[in-house]
Amino acid sequence: MQVEVNPAEGGNARLNITLTPDEVNEAIDATYRRLSPRVKIPGFRPGKAPRAMLLRSYGEESFYHEATDQAVRT
Repeated sequence: MQVEVNPAEGGNARLNITLTPDEVNEAIDATYRRLSPRVKIPGFRPGKAPRAMLLRSYGEESFYHEATDQAVRT
């Protein structure tokens, strides 16, 4: 992860964070493992639904937002 700090108006700072594709993939895998047991999808035992079903149920954009947010925090 590469972090660049740029000064902004009012004493604030702007962060530019760049993640490598490997870091993004790791974050997506970790998010899937973390959410899979908690999301209830009809026809699947908790934690056993395929990733595509989880994406469809949870919302693809929300899922990827959660993954990138988690990657930036770590």
